[in-house]
Amino acid sequence: MYVDALAPLTISRAIGSWRLTPGVVLAAGAGGGYAYGVRAVRRRQERWPIGRTVAFAIGLLVLLVATAGWLQTWSRSLLWVYTAQVLVLLLVVPILLVFGRPVTLVRAARNRSRPLPAPLRLLSSPVVGPALIPIVTAAVFFTPLLDDSMRHVAVGWLVRIALVGIGVLFALPLAGEDGADALPLALALAAFVGLIELLADSVPGMVMRLRTHVLDPSWFGIGRHWGPSALSDQQTAGAILWSVAELLDLPFLIFIVYQWIKADARQAAAVDALLDARLDERTARRDDATQAREVTGAALVEPDPDRPGMDRPWWETDAGVLGERRSAQLRREAEKRSRRD
Repeated sequence: MYVDALAPLTISRAIGSWRLTPGVVLAAGAGGGYAYGVRAVRRRQERWPIGRTVAFAIGLLVLLVATAGWLQTWSRSLLWVYTAQVLVLLLVVPILLVFGRPVTLVRAARNRSRPLPAPLRLLSSPVVGPALIPIVTAAVFFTPLLDDSMRHVAVGWLVRIALVGIGVLFALPLAGEDGADALPLALALAAFVGLIELLADSVPGMVMRLRTHVLDPSWFGIGRHWGPSALSDQQTAGAILWSVAELLDLPFLIFIVYQWIKADARQAAAVDALLDARLDERTARRDDATQAREVTGAALVEPDPDRPGMDRPWWETDAGVLGERRSAQLRREAEKRSRRD
């Protein structure tokens, strides 16, 4: 059903307003590729969780609503509709798609475990990805890109596709699709960036909400004789951008802090296991040396190179902390003391 974008927005028109747009082609291509991947995995008698498929399907449905439904139809008439479309494409659709684990599906379908390319790993890191969101938001609303995306259809669709792509980079760490476990230090930095982003994301919405003149007076409100005024429309858009961006940032920040705690616990467990293994090895060597003395009656005990200066804490003798040269120097000092004793 075709609905004129200059017709008043009503519930019945919103429900019936669907168009064949590049968004339909994009969703169909993504859905077909995902279905082919699931079929390839199951053909090898491997299991693919149905929950991931459902998440991806819901993401495609929301993508269709945003790019072929009422959000697309009235995005060129009402700034608050365009703002809602931007937020859906940037934050909602990518999270749903990524929780369908498309990267994992591609690896499973090809029976390979290659990590993401280095540039994508950098852009999708929990440090870089969140920092892109306020920058992208400001670029969409406070640069000539806003006017160009309204006047030129091709530019508008390039902006929409770019929003989904950037949102996917932002969402990849949430589903663990970055291909590697993040270090506690990186996650701590990500939590700091997320806190800054929580404040930075409010700036574009605040500016739009509190501004007393229209961002693009040559477009929004022209030819429309119904609904809110151009300024009121812009203030509503600012309120949506301000509140929704903050509401979606808070769960991300909580998730990053949770991942930070888990990564720190994993690292602590790995260090404990390494120290326990070294202690077991030293105990076994000491027991072997004791048995050798009992058999030979030897009084001289050779110094254990793995036990340099046991009066020192482990971080002063560990080669991974000090480097091989300093560690070797401390071993020689410990051997000299052992010989003197």
